[in-house]
Order: sequence, then structure tokens, then C-alpha cells
Amino acid sequence: TDGIGIGSFSSNIIGLSSGVQYYVRAYATNSQGTAYGNQINFVNNATAHVYVAGSSAGRCIYWKDGIPTPFTNSGTFNDSRVYSIVVANNDIYVAGYERNVNANRNEAKVWKNAIGILQTNSLGSSFGQAVSVVNNNVYVVGSENTSPNIYTAKVWANGIATTLSSPGFTANANSIFVQNN
Repeated sequence: TDGIGIGSFSSNIIGLSSGVQYYVRAYATNSQGTAYGNQINFVNNATAHVYVAGSSAGRCIYWKDGIPTPFTNSGTFNDSRVYSIVVANNDIYVAGYERNVNANRNEAKVWKNAIGILQTNSLGSSFGQAVSVVNNNVYVVGSENTSPNIYTAKVWANGIATTLSSPGFTANANSIFVQNN
């Protein structure tokens, strides 16, 4: 039952298997009886895609359904790692870091469709650990070297950093969930 009273009603059909033919029709019941709409049929062609992020030979790479897409090691970068992948609105986001040889540091990045976006302007190393995308806002968590041997937990929202941890103590943020209320 998806409605009561006068008006238009809609239903969502969930849990359908891919490649299966389905038959549906609408109905309405009142004191006069039950009336049925026309039967329609369709085949659910939805396919699940599997995305995996990782590194190979110092290069960041993601696989979609087993097909690799490498996307780092250009210019002054020669080592990179990724730890998290999210697909939102047909865009692929991957969080990690890339080694900047000229600056002698690792730099936290998020890659959108294999294009790197620097998350920090720190003079020390930084690392992106996880990414989340909500309403086209991109959130990355990780850590940033703020003083000798001290890493500070950070969250970058659209590239703007917020410090999460107390000064003077090493901390790292490893995972993120953003709830849209």
C-alpha cells in the first residue's frame, strides 16, 4: 500500500535482479471493488560496478570492474599511495598522497577522475586517508606534519583545512562519514 485517498501515487520497487524480466501493474481498491491498470514488463539492466583503489610500483591506480586506471607520477612526483575511493554523481574520487621530490615531502591529495587536487599548503608532509562526497562537497581526512615529529589530524572540506587534534600530540584521522540532515 503506497497511498490513501484521492490523488496520484507512486511506488518504488527495490531488490530487483539484473537481467530478469518483471511484470507489474497498478491497482486501486475502493468500496466498488478493485480496478487494475495495464500490465507493463521490463528487464532490469542495472549492473553493479566494483571500484578498488591502490598503488602499484609507486603509482596510484584504481580499478573499475578489474580494468586499471593509473593516474600519478608526472613531473616531480615519484611515489604515491591511495587509501580510499568514492563514486558520486559519476565522478570517481580517490584520497591519498603523492611524493613531491623537489620539496622533499609527501602531499595529501584527492583525485577527481584521475586529476590530482592538492589538499594542503603545509611545508611538512601530509597524508590523505579517506574521502567522502556529499552534495558536491568533498571531504578528505588524514594528517599533516605541523612541527618536527608531530602530525596533526586534519579534515579538508573542499580543500579548506580544519585541525581536529590537540597541539603537541601526534594524531591521524583515518575515516570519515558525512551525514546530510
